Amino acid sequence: MNAGFWRWSRGGAVLAAMLGACAWVPGTGFATVREVGLELALDAPKGRFDDQRRWKTNQGNRLILAAEGLRLSPGALTLLSEAAAAGPATGGAFDPTRPPPGFSNCHGGHCHRDDGALVDYADIEAQLAGGGVAAARPLLRLPPSAAALALGGEGRASLRLTACEPHCHLPRGRVGAVSLDVLRLQASGQVVSPDGEQRQAWTLDLPLTGFSWRQALSTPLEVGLSGPLSYALQGSWRLPEDLFDDLPWERVWQASGSVALEADQAFKQPLLEHVRKAEFRITVRALD
Repeated sequence: MNAGFWRWSRGGAVLAAMLGACAWVPGTGFATVREVGLELALDAPKGRFDDQRRWKTNQGNRLILAAEGLRLSPGALTLLSEAAAAGPATGGAFDPTRPPPGFSNCHGGHCHRDDGALVDYADIEAQLAGGGVAAARPLLRLPPSAAALALGGEGRASLRLTACEPHCHLPRGRVGAVSLDVLRLQASGQVVSPDGEQRQAWTLDLPLTGFSWRQALSTPLEVGLSGPLSYALQGSWRLPEDLFDDLPWERVWQASGSVALEADQAFKQPLLEHVRKAEFRITVRALD
């Protein structure tokens, strides 16, 4: 396991986590994914904090995050065939809570087709875009991480991938896109009113069902006899600085005890929309 690390920069707090790599087994596949790095970040300019290091919203409220800060649970990182690059780069092209005709029960990155098959979100997106399900197939899936990563406060975190599914070897073909699922956003803390007279504890446990970001590679990877034997992936996923803006914080002042924000649609829906604005970037380089 490689430990992630914090670094404070002009752009805010950034957590870089190197994910575990898989061993290469001779005789399987044309290339191997050996190194994967993922940087999770929250863009936080200096102007977002007051002199007590409290997070300022655009409504004048101040947020005090708990020591563990924001906790993000990354999901699967998937290498996709070239046809998948034709779909939207971020945010998904369909709502898994409202499956298209012929599909049902969408969860865990796939939907159940009426004939019993399990079809990945990326494949359904390609079908809706006119590319056809068979054209946009996952070539390699690195499953969800074993632990969430914390954004907020100084500290250390680690993240590892236990295995690839079904292995870390790329078949012959062209890799045209990479997708990242994010499973959950969690946080807790206190909010202080603009006049400083009111203070309320709050928690957030927000499932991100069906949230997937995809980036097309500027130059598709040619995996074959004449190509590199191994690759390294470096990705970044950045939350927007307005994550806690335009929320109805005035609704919490009369509550008794801690307020669960995800239980109130007036909080949940704008939070989901803010998360959808997160940016995903990926670079792939040959190692040998």
